[in-house]
Amino acid sequence: MLKTPQLLSLSLLSILTIITSCNQQRSIEQNVKSLDNNYYALDSYLNDKTIVGIGEYTHGDGKLFELKTEIIKHLHKELGFEAILMESDFLAVEKTLSALTTRSKKEAANIGIQSTWANSKEYLSLISYLDETAKKGDTLHFHGFDPQMTGAESMNIHAANAELIRDKISAVAYDNLISAITILKDKNILTVTGDSLKYLKKSVTELKTLKNQITPKIYQWLKNIEANLKSLIYIESAPPLTPKNFPEILSHPNYLKSSSIRDSIMADNVNFYLKKYNKVIIWAANKHLQLKSTDRTWMGELLKKSYGDKYYSILVLYNQGVWSYPQGQPKGIIPESVEGTLAFKIGNATNSDIVFLDINSTQIPKMKVRENNFMTTDSIMVKNYGDAILYVRKATGSTMAHDND
Repeated sequence: MLKTPQLLSLSLLSILTIITSCNQQRSIEQNVKSLDNNYYALDSYLNDKTIVGIGEYTHGDGKLFELKTEIIKHLHKELGFEAILMESDFLAVEKTLSALTTRSKKEAANIGIQSTWANSKEYLSLISYLDETAKKGDTLHFHGFDPQMTGAESMNIHAANAELIRDKISAVAYDNLISAITILKDKNILTVTGDSLKYLKKSVTELKTLKNQITPKIYQWLKNIEANLKSLIYIESAPPLTPKNFPEILSHPNYLKSSSIRDSIMADNVNFYLKKYNKVIIWAANKHLQLKSTDRTWMGELLKKSYGDKYYSILVLYNQGVWSYPQGQPKGIIPESVEGTLAFKIGNATNSDIVFLDINSTQIPKMKVRENNFMTTDSIMVKNYGDAILYVRKATGSTMAHDND
């Protein structure tokens, strides 16, 4: 039988546990901030930042694209952010704005931007705003930071860039560079051997010795081509990705190494642009912005190491919904969040449909972000996720833009 002092100790411990749990919940309730058409709540968190990354849980939610665009407008007008860095082709994205003089917004976006965004009617609200700022003389600059060749005209733009250094390199080196660009655009590695990829990578690496004879932009571009080839070398020697083994196959060591290479050059590209701009916004998938992983290197992790508190990642979290790419396929369901996860707790802490929560200043118990395995980031712990959450109660899918949009 327990003695009275022991009973008292247990009672006090139980009370403290209950109080602590309540404090954690109240802390979330106190810190959630509604963003229903009011973005000034973000200012105290973002005003002194050099890099603000705004993520997305899926590339298939048009309403989120519109929400992100409104946040970007606020950061540009009120906090002086100068450029958007888009998760698309490092070289081709910057052709978008100049193309608007002769093409529709959809056509201009498709030059270098990944089609899941470029063909979305909702995403084009961002392109409209960029065009508006350029015409007013208060340009919000637009660049890509992804080494992948994502646009419909990426091949031609990269080939034209190779032509700029043709007189500085041998005919063999030029042909190898064009071969590398062709392979990277098609990503048809079934017809390319590992030895061929290694040969092309070696040839591109040697071109970097021209650093003092070429522009910084072309030198950075060569680093992107080199990283892409290195990434493909790992994928070429890995088991092929199929509908049956996806997404489990992505945990294969070679895919993890390939992913880390891509995110490392992404971070390097952000560093490149910060030589020109003081404050930038990154538009990317959640995973690229997150702060830590146990099996690979993410861009966000590298940026946090380099910039500390000056890098701030806002990752998107849903309660539930549906997603769809503008072409109509594939479509998917985001299951309702599970009790005991951060998504569930935020949803219960407010009636607002759009909520901001700064993780750094919130007492959050040890828990996972979600537990539905919808995305690879679902089951990671909150402390490894990001600096803040942009909570959207329901995803609704993306709408195909008309050709003249």
